[in-house]
Amino acid sequence: MVRGKWFLAGASLVMLSVAVGALMLLRRDKPAEKPDESAEAVLLPEIRLPGIVSAINVVPVPAATEGTLEEVLVAIGEEVFESQLIARVKNTGLESSHEAAKLEFERLQSRVTSLESTLIAARLEASRAAADANRSQAEYDQAQKTAARQQMLYEKGATPRLAFEKAQKEHAAAREEHELLDQVARNSEERVRTVSTELDAARIAFEEARAALEDATAELAATQVVSPVDGVLVGARAKAGEAVNRAMEDLFQIAVDLSRLRVVIEPDPGTLKRIREGMPADIRLDDDPSEVLEGAVATVEEERVTVEFPNAGAIKPGVGAQVRIKLP
Repeated sequence: MVRGKWFLAGASLVMLSVAVGALMLLRRDKPAEKPDESAEAVLLPEIRLPGIVSAINVVPVPAATEGTLEEVLVAIGEEVFESQLIARVKNTGLESSHEAAKLEFERLQSRVTSLESTLIAARLEASRAAADANRSQAEYDQAQKTAARQQMLYEKGATPRLAFEKAQKEHAAAREEHELLDQVARNSEERVRTVSTELDAARIAFEEARAALEDATAELAATQVVSPVDGVLVGARAKAGEAVNRAMEDLFQIAVDLSRLRVVIEPDPGTLKRIREGMPADIRLDDDPSEVLEGAVATVEEERVTVEFPNAGAIKPGVGAQVRIKLP
């Protein structure tokens, strides 16, 4: 019995030794845990991150037509004023349409002018023809009366044959002249009506051509990109020689009201959690690191922080800056 007890005790000791050895082996092979980076981040008293100064209020300038950006007249960072020409867009289709509309307008304008002159001349001619017809009518009426009287006298033997025959000849000549001049007058009046109808149609076509030219001119004017406001040009989506289209609602960007500016920074996730809106911030411009501008955190988003600050001087968007925020 004693001997069996010693045997069991020895076996238990061996198993315990094996377990301890295995545990030590596992601890030796287990990789060392990495330090908690977020914990180190929490220990930082402040952050300093770079950013670019930008405007808070920006007005987009769209591309009013498609084509090729032929020329850009204002550089980024330059001031612009309302209605100032910023760039030109080349659109050969619009240029061709405008040229065709202009030629048609000029052709119809010339036709209207010509028909107006023709109508004036036709009316003058009709007036003269009517006067001649009226004169011939009076002469014919008088010749007819004279011929009738001479015939009556001749039949009664109270006038010579030569006088009778002369009156008949003058009556016939007056009638022939009157019929001719009356036809001329009617033809002149018809000419006036014809020219007047042509002129009315030409004027209608001319007004349509005028409207078409105005539309073509307005479309062509869209190739002239002008500034809608006073401000500073801070961005452009295309360079000279590149294609543009109507979908570019912000072909150019103009900053207005530069009394307040902003800088956007991108802290690491751990630091981002410690930043709150309204926290004070210092801004140092790369152009003049010695000057410290006081600002505050305006927004805290998923990956970035926006810091706003007053612009008491002549700071323009686009310059680099360093932002310092003291962390709690």
